Amino acid sequence: MPKFTTQLNADKILSKWIEGYKTNPDKYKKHLAFVAYQAWCNMVPKSEECKKYPLTFLCDFDVNSTIEWLVNGKRESKNKHRFNFLGTILTEAKKYYDTKEYFLSLVLYATYIEHWFNDLINCLAITKNLDDGTTEKLIKMFTNDSRLDLLWSLFDLPEIDEKVKKDIKMIFDTRNYFIHYKWKPKNYEEGIAQIEKSMVYTEKAQEIIEYLNEYVKENIYNKEFLEKFFANLIYKQSGITIEEEYKK
Repeated sequence: MPKFTTQLNADKILSKWIEGYKTNPDKYKKHLAFVAYQAWCNMVPKSEECKKYPLTFLCDFDVNSTIEWLVNGKRESKNKHRFNFLGTILTEAKKYYDTKEYFLSLVLYATYIEHWFNDLINCLAITKNLDDGTTEKLIKMFTNDSRLDLLWSLFDLPEIDEKVKKDIKMIFDTRNYFIHYKWKPKNYEEGIAQIEKSMVYTEKAQEIIEYLNEYVKENIYNKEFLEKFFANLIYKQSGITIEEEYKK
């Protein structure tokens, strides 16, 4: 069947569902939820715009608002918003790096990595149908080491590279040396070695952040993960089970 004919039929069906929803929302809501599900599952992996935002951009999807947009061309206003500081942190970290303030730069790069992990956990929790309260406890419960060692198997994700794990641990250790400074006396060589370590791992931090963001593109922004994620999110928001509708 020619592609334009298939698209024409799909447009007719969608128009029928939209008109039906206006008079009988209970009957047609699951159909429009399925349209929203398909659209986002297909749109996210291809969209460079989506990849500019943190993972919680996915969590901000709201099926009810999307249906409102499909039917009436407008979105419902949200009562709660997520504030994203990743861009600001990265910009300031680079500024400090360029002015050779390596400890301050490393503090911010380490903070970025912590935000990245919290963002990931927030997103992954939806694939396990965890509520917001449980997700918050999970984020608080994970230490930086446990995130590196336990997170992947808990959420059925590929492990990150072992060398990257070791470097991230060293970044956090070096950050903690500066943040939780104990004023312990050191000889000159030890002091210089600590400063050099901050320089080395500030450079590595930039490479690691690139690696982590590439990890997201490969393992999160793919069809298999997104189908599970959006199906669970839609069920959480509306009680509609996408899997059953998908098999029809």
